[in-house]
Amino acid sequence: VEEAMMVLEDDSPMEAASTPSTPRNLTAWNITIPYIDFYDDDVKRERIPVFCIDVERNDRKAGKLIHAL
Repeated sequence: VEEAMMVLEDDSPMEAASTPSTPRNLTAWNITIPYIDFYDDDVKRERIPVFCIDVERNDRKAGKLIHAL
């Protein structure tokens, strides 16, 4: 990946950064790519794929993190 841009459109409160040793329950997350589009870069004269990535965290309820046992 040469370039990447992250766009965050979320109304939930920011979560404190976790330490690298803190595991996350990724099986409770749903990740989908509903569509892929292309951006024409006229300067570089190339088509760049643009991915829409939808992430739904099912390990949260009402802004609180649910800890799995």
